[in-house]
Amino acid sequence: MSEPVAKKAKTDAPHMNIDDIVDKAYEGSVLCKTFTEIADAPISALQGLADWTDDVGKKLHIPTIKKLGQWKYFLWSRAFVTLSKYEIPDHRVAGSLLNCNKALDKDHEGKTIKEILALPPSALSGIAEHSDADLAKFKVKTIEDLGTWKFALAANSIATLAEMESADINVH
Repeated sequence: MSEPVAKKAKTDAPHMNIDDIVDKAYEGSVLCKTFTEIADAPISALQGLADWTDDVGKKLHIPTIKKLGQWKYFLWSRAFVTLSKYEIPDHRVAGSLLNCNKALDKDHEGKTIKEILALPPSALSGIAEHSDADLAKFKVKTIEDLGTWKFALAANSIATLAEMESADINVH
């Protein structure tokens, strides 16, 4: 009885890619970039963000895709967006302790989630008012815009999957 022949990996087999959200230089079929390499790239590596966005990103302390995906202000905003779907209008019970005061400037404490979503990003504790103009360059004018911003959502997914990446790759 003969030994089974080991199958060779097909190099033309379909592969995982995120080519529709990354710039051509980062597409999998061009240079075989990893999630980690893409996560470490400047934010302009995301398709639709021009080179000038790197300077704006640096001003906001989000110089890389990973930093954007893990940016606490995006994460807070995304949490507000997610939970807004479960908020019942005029249903707060007297004496309720549910709050997110550490995430908001004092002027906005005690507001409903839906009211918070309509506020500018500078209503978040730690974002200066002048940053609203920088975020507006990305068409992010409200906390809801920030929490649903497609580039931050993609960056979060890239950063998350970069941590799950292995050097041991099986190509079938």
